[in-house]
Amino acid sequence: MAEPNYHWNGGYFANYRGAGLADIAQGIVDDRPHRFSGRFALHTLAVLASIVESAESGRFIEISG
Repeated sequence: MAEPNYHWNGGYFANYRGAGLADIAQGIVDDRPHRFSGRFALHTLAVLASIVESAESGRFIEISG
């Protein structure tokens, strides 16, 4: 489970929705490549699509690296 990093309405929550954008911006400042490439995004999409396919078909879906 992600560590809480956001305080709202008297509680602490994990909110990392801007992590990718923050890493890209910091990479520009540090003159280094960012971690979130198009390849990573495509893999994430494949994982999400496979979850849906698995739920609909009731079988395991293998994801290639």
